[in-house]
Amino acid sequence: SDYLWNLRMTKAKELLKSTNLSIDEISIAVGYLNPSSFRRRFKQETGQTPSQFRKSAETGDNPHSL
Repeated sequence: SDYLWNLRMTKAKELLKSTNLSIDEISIAVGYLNPSSFRRRFKQETGQTPSQFRKSAETGDNPHSL
């Protein structure tokens, strides 16, 4: 559902910004057993891959950050 995806997305963004967990570990932590599906859905929602999101969050250059 959209509600569940929004919860997962919020948590994933937090983890991407505040931890050094791998994308696969974050995917599993937010309930995606298939990291490829997580990456694809994340990019559909944000226009960035999880790695791109993390890098731009580190530089403070992310319009999609929380």
